[in-house]
Amino acid sequence: MLLIVRPGSEMLTPAALLALGAAALYATFQILTRKLAGENLMVLMMYPSLVGCVLLSVAMPFVRFDAGYPITDVIAFVGLGITGALGHLLFVQAFQRASASAIAPFTYMQLVWSTLAGWLLFATFPDGWTLSGIVVIAGSGVVLTWYERVSLPQSEPAAVD
Repeated sequence: MLLIVRPGSEMLTPAALLALGAAALYATFQILTRKLAGENLMVLMMYPSLVGCVLLSVAMPFVRFDAGYPITDVIAFVGLGITGALGHLLFVQAFQRASASAIAPFTYMQLVWSTLAGWLLFATFPDGWTLSGIVVIAGSGVVLTWYERVSLPQSEPAAVD
């Protein structure tokens, strides 16, 4: 991860601290989703919405609103909400059907997708360090998955009478 981020003095900005806080909260969200994977799906979909609603309601007095928003922005925000909810739904479903160790390598695909989106949407082609970091992280996930599958004890087939 450090190959991709390459922390330095520029990481001590308020924006970087906000990103660090977002990463910590997202990690907490993933851990809680794993722990609660056996709960009812609708309950798991409601909790993040409820927490988000409460936290954002507390923040409302400190937010400045402009007079109007372009329809393209409104459509983009609605799309973000829908894709976020769908992503969370799929994440919960994955943890209900498989172990965390089997799912973890797939969560690293967000690095690939965010890098691809940055390149296509913002014309920020990743440099060699970023690409190297992605290869190391993705490769580690693949090797870990392979190692866990090889090291699991093989069950004996049931005898047929």
